[in-house]
Amino acid sequence: MNVELCTIGGKTVVKAGGRIDSACASEFADRLAEAAQAVGEGELTIDLGSVSYISSSGLRALLKLRKTRGEEIRLVEVVPQVYDVLEMTGFTSMFRVRKQLRELSLEGCQELGHGVTGRVFRVDDETVLKLFGPDYSVDDVEKERTLARAALLSGLPTAISYETVRSGNCYGTLFELVKASNVSQLVSDAPEKARQMGERMGLLLKEIHATEPATKDIPAAKTLYDTHLSLATEYLTADEVETLKWAVGQVPDVRRMVHGDFHPKNVMDQQGEWLLIDMSDVCYGHPVFDWAQTYLVCVLMDETEAGSAQDVIGLTGEPLRQLWEGLVEAYYGEPLSAGRAQVMRAYCLLHIITMPTYHWGSRQIFLPIMDRLRRHIPFIKETAARFDELWQ
Repeated sequence: MNVELCTIGGKTVVKAGGRIDSACASEFADRLAEAAQAVGEGELTIDLGSVSYISSSGLRALLKLRKTRGEEIRLVEVVPQVYDVLEMTGFTSMFRVRKQLRELSLEGCQELGHGVTGRVFRVDDETVLKLFGPDYSVDDVEKERTLARAALLSGLPTAISYETVRSGNCYGTLFELVKASNVSQLVSDAPEKARQMGERMGLLLKEIHATEPATKDIPAAKTLYDTHLSLATEYLTADEVETLKWAVGQVPDVRRMVHGDFHPKNVMDQQGEWLLIDMSDVCYGHPVFDWAQTYLVCVLMDETEAGSAQDVIGLTGEPLRQLWEGLVEAYYGEPLSAGRAQVMRAYCLLHIITMPTYHWGSRQIFLPIMDRLRRHIPFIKETAARFDELWQ
């Protein structure tokens, strides 16, 4: 039997291992208490992935910890034989318990794409895996699954994952997508259809923005921006943070769905049905919060020197221009006005400035060019002050 502290997905957890029987239950209880004290206040996570057996004495040690700590305790990575014991004794109703995840090999899987959060693989004709990077915890993966379910319940055409899995030191989620291709692939295969594909994307985006959130699981876009801007004090001054928070506050309050990362690689064609994927940024708010991200990948990406549209969505040049114009005109019924373009650009730049607070991959991309990005804050402020006038 052993108990130690370790870091998984950026969070400190208590990791137990071996057989926990009457011979070591007292020591197990003492070491659990010591480890829990070292973790500090808040929710305690105990990883039982290496525990092969637990006796009634071991169960009493967990109950003792629950009683003395008085806070929620999670038992994760529980192997099947230990889970059966917990279930039969009623522990699954007293603790938050999660079974050990299935290990999935990437051998023979086709990589379909990659981004700052991770990579996407075709496992077989019916299954796609989104594998998050090693700095993402299983809780991050489950959060996206929760948001995807909430989006589906709200009425959005969403691909729903049916299982969370582990591959090496990374977590991922499996989707049933039968012989599906993303829009970037479709345009690459038939560039002459770029505008047509863009028009269909525009109608899909319009459908998203006409939908009201149906559950409390969907957060407000403004709340998310406020949280991330509060974390940006690492590389922005206090005045800059307050200016950008003020700019977010100038956006009218609207209770409509926002995908949060709407671009051609996140729209899948499954035998003629178009489905949304990558739901980790789903929220509700004004459409500008979607347009800012779409403007980034379709228009502004090359200007930031933080990569290229070709790298991110697999499109560039004339096909991308045609797709963008088709998207805009299908959504608005006319070409993009200068005022709306200015607002999209401003809030796109604001979004880029917050990106290092999201995950490690974004830090590596955007922090090196942050000094150049900060110079746009006066433009963002000026545009935000005229939001209603320009967005008409």
